[in-house]
Amino acid sequence: MLLILAGITINAITGSENAMKKAQEARTKNDEGAAKEQATILVTGYIQDYLNGKYVNETETASNEKEYIKNRIGTGKTEGGYTFTVDGDELIITKGTEELASGSILDDGIIEWYEQGYWKYDHETQTVKKGDLTLNIGDYVKDTGTQTVSGFDGKWRVLGVEKGQLLLVTSTYYAPFKDDRDEGIQKVQVGPSGNYGLRLKGVDGWNNGIKKLNSIGAIYNNDKLENGRSIKVEDINKITGYNPNNIGVNDPKQTGIGRPYGNEKINQYKNKVTYTLENGRVYYQGTKAITKKTQSTVATFKPLGERGDITEPYTVDSTAYMYYPTTLTEVSDDNQSVGLAKNSVEYDMLFRTQYTPCWIASPCIDANQYGVSWTFFIVYSGAINLCGFWTSGNGEYDPVDALGVRPVVSLKSDIIPTFSSKDETTGISTYQI
Repeated sequence: MLLILAGITINAITGSENAMKKAQEARTKNDEGAAKEQATILVTGYIQDYLNGKYVNETETASNEKEYIKNRIGTGKTEGGYTFTVDGDELIITKGTEELASGSILDDGIIEWYEQGYWKYDHETQTVKKGDLTLNIGDYVKDTGTQTVSGFDGKWRVLGVEKGQLLLVTSTYYAPFKDDRDEGIQKVQVGPSGNYGLRLKGVDGWNNGIKKLNSIGAIYNNDKLENGRSIKVEDINKITGYNPNNIGVNDPKQTGIGRPYGNEKINQYKNKVTYTLENGRVYYQGTKAITKKTQSTVATFKPLGERGDITEPYTVDSTAYMYYPTTLTEVSDDNQSVGLAKNSVEYDMLFRTQYTPCWIASPCIDANQYGVSWTFFIVYSGAINLCGFWTSGNGEYDPVDALGVRPVVSLKSDIIPTFSSKDETTGISTYQI
């Protein structure tokens, strides 16, 4: 009789716990729906404000609805009991300490919501989390299936989260290639001996480099991994905390506006610079810095791919920058850790010198006192650096060497990594998929 009663009691407790769990899930789902509805109201109002300012009053300077929404929300906005914050291009909704929903802000202001049970990234702890599972940035994830890329060992590292999916990067800067000179694949001269990289140069490098880099990443897609591409500067900045609008400050959500890169110089970040050629001399003038027309020391200005000099004003936005991950400035100091400590797992994964240099699939323009350089970001000498393809003064530039390629993929939402082992010396864990 006692055993029967005990069984009844246990069943009653279990049933009660299940009921409570279902009730909590229902409340969370209702909260999520209400939060998204409140977000729709908020964002719709912002979009209308943007359109009025852009096309009716003609006073709005934001480039699109996404930029305007991010500016309006700023460091946080509370409406209807929900708090809305922006992290990069993501909108996050919380109620108290609970995150209810998250999604990507598209260029037109529409929110693309992530599926329920999405991965979340925490910069402060450098971890990613889904439900009860927590992985550290830099942990290994081993794909035990048959590889689509010949020679690849299936070993990835945790890079972060993108659109609610776990983001993984190859554990080396160099993808396992064979010589293909027509496609620019060749052995590297700088970096680990015997490895292959991609050579990009000149106008073709600028026009088609991103496509080539991302097509290399795409060949790593398989039944577990998708959205293959090459690493972008935003992937790295999110981990280091670098913000070109706020240098020297760990600002991973890109919300602060302080001292910008190139402060008060012509190459200040997002400075709109106009060049003219007058009486055999180049002049430049910015909208945010060096706002007075200034004479350059050069006498020629050839736009990208052009043999002749400009005959009319030529305007560009200066979007290039360089920094060290330890200081988040252009000054190197290995003893600092404003961004990443040099002995950290994250630094080892992204900046360790034996793996560099490598391409970053992010173009940028360097507007300076000598003219304009059309460049890509690269990882080089333990820093975010630049590699040019064309300068307005000298024309086409050939870096000569091939640089490494670092593919990035997203783990499909229905695939969950399982723990395999942990290196007690480094603290790095290995998971399997």
